[in-house]
Amino acid sequence: MDRIVTYLSDPAWWFTAVFIAILASIAAAFLKDILLSALSKVSNKYKIRKQKRDADIEREINECMSDPTLLILTFCRIISQMCALYSLVILYALFFIMYISFSKDGNIRIKFILIALLMLSGITVVFGLMRVNPRVSLMKDAYRKYRANTLEQKARQKSEQR
Repeated sequence: MDRIVTYLSDPAWWFTAVFIAILASIAAAFLKDILLSALSKVSNKYKIRKQKRDADIEREINECMSDPTLLILTFCRIISQMCALYSLVILYALFFIMYISFSKDGNIRIKFILIALLMLSGITVVFGLMRVNPRVSLMKDAYRKYRANTLEQKARQKSEQR
């Protein structure tokens, strides 16, 4: 038990643990798509699941592309979620600095409270990033298609006017 308390009071351990958790979540997000496409080639169940997922993504892109107001509102929602995540990262850094300052001569209760806050904010950031990142790429695709569609319509209108 003393070794555990010693490890928990070391700021390097906390930094390493959160850094590895962030790297693992990023790797898992990339590997998820790769594994799903590889499994869809082998298994019929995963093939159906991937087709359904791709159809859902395409449907959402088309919905956003068809209504410029919805596209703007979705972008605003994603930006607000990203701002909240960045504020959580700053909050995590503040908790980490407080933990370092209390680790030398602080109360053990305050240390454990700060550890709990560090873990909670770190986990929230990781899961928040896992949720926001796919939405950002989906909105990029929707905007590109909307922009291409708008330019195509303008080109058609110019050619019809001539």
